[in-house]
Amino acid sequence: MTDYFAPHIFTDRGWLSSIKVSVTTEGIISSLEPGLAADCEHIFAGALIPGMVNLHSHAFQRSLLGETGLRASGSDSFWSWREAMYQRVAQLDPDKIEALTAYCYMELLQGGYTSVAEFHYLHHQSNGGRYQNPAETSERIFSAANSSGIDLTLLPVLYAWAGFGEQQLSKRQLAFQHNLDSYLELLTRVEALASTSRLFNWGVAPH
Repeated sequence: MTDYFAPHIFTDRGWLSSIKVSVTTEGIISSLEPGLAADCEHIFAGALIPGMVNLHSHAFQRSLLGETGLRASGSDSFWSWREAMYQRVAQLDPDKIEALTAYCYMELLQGGYTSVAEFHYLHHQSNGGRYQNPAETSERIFSAANSSGIDLTLLPVLYAWAGFGEQQLSKRQLAFQHNLDSYLELLTRVEALASTSRLFNWGVAPH
């Protein structure tokens, strides 16, 4: 157990002052009690607020930072970033996905985010080929969250069509594709993964 002194802290009871925050070795806040700075191992200089939640993440797109924020030509549009995204998808494998995700989540933690909802649709190889483990990339997302220490809600995306009217996916979108049966199989595996840690939750994200 480690005790922290907070001059001011925002809680479900509103703002409190001169509070001892006790944290377990697993990083769980076990109690908030009136306290003195002299009785605590660590002292915060400013006010404490609950961690923020990133409600919509596509962690692998972290690798696009700096490449799509400026207009490169007169023909660029809001959707031009997709071309860069598709090019990047072709370069990614499970190891790179895990590394990018862990890096992204560590940056979130540094910025004050403690939870993330990951809308995950990069399920397969860039040519649409299936991994031997249907949940390969989902497992990598869980692993990245576990190593960084962030709370994760994984939201596997059911990506079946390219648009309204059941438009067929393009070749560059085959890495995202699921039908209902393969998606339900994925969800079964994701549910099992989510049960392995208090940090993990899961949901669904139909496209």
